[in-house]
Amino acid sequence: MAEGSGVGIRFQAGTIPFLPKVLKLAEQFQDPGIAMNESSFGPKVTWQGDVPVPVRNVLWESQSSGGLLVALAPGRVDEYCRRMADAGEQGWSVGEVIAGTPGTITVVA
Repeated sequence: MAEGSGVGIRFQAGTIPFLPKVLKLAEQFQDPGIAMNESSFGPKVTWQGDVPVPVRNVLWESQSSGGLLVALAPGRVDEYCRRMADAGEQGWSVGEVIAGTPGTITVVA
């Protein structure tokens, strides 16, 4: 998404929602796909600050690597989250599109 659009993306790790017990499980188990994704995409990802290893592992894991990501103009985020809540669903703002090397991702603690 970012590479094709010629932009970078910055995620705030503390705003990313996780299902209950996911981080605890990520401390105990590591899917082999994590190493493959990290090896393939690692050069495009920068970790800023102390992003805990379990959080990094879940973000590298194929099941959670953007399958439910929606990109909106900044002025539409609050409306989207409100409409999600009105529909009985949840929506979160977890990052932003930034200028930079196309396709790069920064995850900030």
